[in-house]
Amino acid sequence: MSDFAPIVLFVYNRLKHTKSTVKALQKNIYASKSELFIFSDAPKNNENKAEVELVRSYLKDISGFKNVSIVERNSNFGLSKSIESGVTEVIDNYGKAIILEDDIVTAPYFLRYMNESLDLYEFDSSVANISGYTIPNNGELPETWFSKGANSWGWGTWKESWNLYTPDPQIIFNQLKSSGKMEELDNYIDVDFTQLFEDYIDNKISAWDIVWTSICFMNNKYTLYPKESLVLNIGNDGSGTNCIVDSSFDSHVIYLRPIKVSRVKVIDNEDYIKLYKSYVRGNRNIIYFLIRKYVKKYLKITRNFFK
Repeated sequence: MSDFAPIVLFVYNRLKHTKSTVKALQKNIYASKSELFIFSDAPKNNENKAEVELVRSYLKDISGFKNVSIVERNSNFGLSKSIESGVTEVIDNYGKAIILEDDIVTAPYFLRYMNESLDLYEFDSSVANISGYTIPNNGELPETWFSKGANSWGWGTWKESWNLYTPDPQIIFNQLKSSGKMEELDNYIDVDFTQLFEDYIDNKISAWDIVWTSICFMNNKYTLYPKESLVLNIGNDGSGTNCIVDSSFDSHVIYLRPIKVSRVKVIDNEDYIKLYKSYVRGNRNIIYFLIRKYVKKYLKITRNFFK
């Protein structure tokens, strides 16, 4: 094992979520060997001030890591800017990082898997991202496997990969469209990235992660995943940025045993892509998604025509 990757944690005003995330991290076998950097965003307004101060007070007593560094922002950065700047700040100094938000609960072997994977694929130019999350499955996936793009629920990367990132969604959106990759990305796992980009550009959502995923996809970069999820997102209760109440995640569980990390071929795992498309669709018929897709296109054309 080379030097352990620093952990970068982003928090705001959710004390209960933050405590759960930190307590789970403290139980990781490599916690005491890892440096923890916590970025605490400033309140947007006076209504959030008390909650932010409660979180900051709790952060001062965190132990169990090699070192804990806390950065308290003096102005509100917002989710995207906070992550973009915080990851860049740490990764420029350490060359790699493991990144979490305050609603990601990790399994005890999460840090082990992340560090071993970051070491193994550090010099593989086709790999840009290590993910601790995997969709629920019935043992249909191998120990580790790859898919194009990225994932932001407990992830890690290296400086060389993160240097590809640009914070301007309009630039990436234009590049995707001009290269012909936009439609390919939309169809890849049946997620409407076109709509997500439009909402982000219009400031309706804060979605740095769709930019990161798209950059990786556009540059044919891959993400490594474990066979079962080593993280659990507890933020789908309506408390976070971009999060609505979604009970479909309530049945998710995290994998409590070690993942065996060994080199595997860097290609799309077709079983995963089929599983993910099925997972996104749920029990709805494919006809529903085709109708929804083309109705959206029709409405967009109609709106542009009558402008």
